[in-house]
Amino acid sequence: MVDAAVALIVKRGIPGMTLKEVGELAGYSRAMAGWRYGTKANLCAFVVRAVGEEWLRALNEAVQHEKGLDAILAATDAHYRFVRDGADRRARVEPRGGDPRIEGRRVRLSQHVEEYPAVS
Repeated sequence: MVDAAVALIVKRGIPGMTLKEVGELAGYSRAMAGWRYGTKANLCAFVVRAVGEEWLRALNEAVQHEKGLDAILAATDAHYRFVRDGADRRARVEPRGGDPRIEGRRVRLSQHVEEYPAVS
């Protein structure tokens, strides 16, 4: 449900997102997100925690054996991969009719990945 919530937040903002839509977009019943989180605020807090924890895991894994400049470079690469992979994953659940600015950024990011394949 996190990816569905993020896609709807990106498209409509938090005020325009409903728990019903999150449940449906995630492939669950209309009531599932409401039952699981209770309120939109609880869902948003969960999304922030989940994405933050995912990022910290990726960062810790990337820099665990590095020091100095190598740690900085590893962290930079990890950040790049996190944003790239997150954008690709979340784009798969993006509801139709999303903000064209997001699609343009996703396309530019994909082109950048093709241009600089060394960061993987």
